[in-house]
Amino acid sequence: MTEVSATGAKLNGNVVAGGGTAVTERGFVYGTASNPVVGGTGVTKIAAGSGTGSFAATLTELEPDTAYYVRAYAINSEGTSYGTAITLRTSIAGMDHTPRTGGSSSLWVWWVVGGISAAGIIALAILAKRKKAYKR
Repeated sequence: MTEVSATGAKLNGNVVAGGGTAVTERGFVYGTASNPVVGGTGVTKIAAGSGTGSFAATLTELEPDTAYYVRAYAINSEGTSYGTAITLRTSIAGMDHTPRTGGSSSLWVWWVVGGISAAGIIALAILAKRKKAYKR
């Protein structure tokens, strides 16, 4: 994830292999319930091309200060494979949430998320979310 705002997020992913079968669609699914799946209730699918390799998508029209579960997915003739679900929280309207890097004081946590199905599809996404601030 490169940016999270009050109403959107930019995501990056990578399908590293299709298990010997062409990947016909790839992208992200998201919703407010854990483990979103293509066609699930309350789940939005953002397709981002086909084949193996890097891809990107932008989530829009999100609600401010809301937790969303996001998973990368890839589809081939054998079925659908998903990456691990991660949680992102949109910012409060008007707040600057530009990712910062370096040092233990970083306000962002980064993941490399991947999954493989019995069909051999591997979906990989690099995602991040803002750490919660704790009062002392």
